[in-house]
Amino acid sequence: MRDDVLQGRLCRLRPYRAADAAALHAVANDPRVTRWMTARFPYPYTREDADEWIASVALHEPTRHDELVYARLARDPVPR
Repeated sequence: MRDDVLQGRLCRLRPYRAADAAALHAVANDPRVTRWMTARFPYPYTREDADEWIASVALHEPTRHDELVYARLARDPVPR
């Protein structure tokens, strides 16, 4: 698994981890969020969907910049 982190002034991004599944499930199962997703995005979004998606991106090694998949860490303090 990649462990690279992109850090800016306002947030930090890092690859998804298995421990992110509960938070991903909570957000992705919200109809206010899924309303803006593609037709392929499942709703209701189950915890199993979150686990499977995170497992699939954890195995993926991107070859192009547009293939990177990161989690935004909203509550991590960002050092200044």
